[in-house]
Amino acid sequence: MTRAGYAAAGVDIAAADRAVELIRAAVGRTARPEVVGGIGGFAGLFDASRLAAYRRPLLATSTDGVGTKVMIAARLRQFGTIGIDLVAMVADDLVACGAEPLFIRRTSTSPGLPRASSKPTNCLGLTGCAAAMW
Repeated sequence: MTRAGYAAAGVDIAAADRAVELIRAAVGRTARPEVVGGIGGFAGLFDASRLAAYRRPLLATSTDGVGTKVMIAARLRQFGTIGIDLVAMVADDLVACGAEPLFIRRTSTSPGLPRASSKPTNCLGLTGCAAAMW
């Protein structure tokens, strides 16, 4: 699809590129050695070759949301822990089933959040990753 096609569909590629640049350094600080490539593509790569050491390697996945927290934060105009909460809930669910959190996939589609709060929320999520020893 062309840039004009994306724009016609309501996608602002320039804004997405700016968002990636705003969080690039913080993302880099959370990467484990197994992460291949960088931020900004359509997919993330993770070198799973160390899983061969396990007798029966299994991959666990979890997803969670912070919808209620976003609503409360938007009403209070305090967004300080939403990203950390998201990482904590996903990591906790993985650890509860005996899995090691290897990486986290998250999206930032939160209509309740004002655009200006996007960078702090993303960076707090990355702070959560770093705190979880990602």
